[in-house]
Amino acid sequence: PGDVVAVIGSGPVGVLTQMSARVQGAAKVFAIDRLPDRLAMAEKFGSVPINFEEQDPKTVVDAATQGRGADVALEAVGGKEPLDSALRVVRPHGTVSIVGVHLEDNYPFSAIDGFVRELTVRFGVGDPMRLASQILPLIENEVIHPDKIITHRLGLDDVPEGYRLFNDRKAFKVLVNVS
Repeated sequence: PGDVVAVIGSGPVGVLTQMSARVQGAAKVFAIDRLPDRLAMAEKFGSVPINFEEQDPKTVVDAATQGRGADVALEAVGGKEPLDSALRVVRPHGTVSIVGVHLEDNYPFSAIDGFVRELTVRFGVGDPMRLASQILPLIENEVIHPDKIITHRLGLDDVPEGYRLFNDRKAFKVLVNVS
């Protein structure tokens, strides 16, 4: 509670991560992305949007925290640049949590920087079965609203169209009705 959280990536996973941070008591949540529609979705749920093509995320986060940085940085994209951004915005003694899918075998990380800043770095996507008993009541009691990120609802026959919409960035999250 009271943490400043920076989430790199405001796709479906990033926005749900931002919702989760607020439910867990984050004082402020920053949404870092480059796509205006994704930043607008994040802002709709209370995150402070930062378009990294227009503003330096570290400068914005530092200005909002009197130079301290984010207590927690969550990388929800996958890839070198988003992880670099997470490592830049997190404060000394902070935590970087990596939930984005990384396909590269190696990542150039400054071990001395991590050592000097005493960073905690975690990888993982969570355990949905274990967490369901905590998450489902939040949805049922309308504390969190994952349904609000669904922009398209399609039948099973329309799955290829759903992929096209998502790949063309014309859909935020597609729900497929299998019945």
